[in-house]
Amino acid sequence: MQKLVGFMEENYSNPGLRVNDLAEFMNMSRSVFNRKVNGIMGISPIEYIKNYRLNKAKSFIQSGMSFSEVAFAVGFSDPGYFGKAFKKAFNQTLTEYKNNN
Repeated sequence: MQKLVGFMEENYSNPGLRVNDLAEFMNMSRSVFNRKVNGIMGISPIEYIKNYRLNKAKSFIQSGMSFSEVAFAVGFSDPGYFGKAFKKAFNQTLTEYKNNN
């Protein structure tokens, strides 16, 4: 899975990144890739991509970038969805996170 983490580090900012891209990179069919990621990480590959991006966003928020800039920098094409996903993942709005960290 270290190979996958390296690929994510290089490609997380691409809003077009899809599960098929990860499966192809890992030389697996999508169904086998889904089972492996679920078995190892306990989440679906889609959730893995989203969680990876949201965790990356934390450091960008702390750097002073606007929330829209952060959304685009970590691969979200919709800043509104990014804000909702962040709140769902961390139980804080973007503003609350920025003010508390």
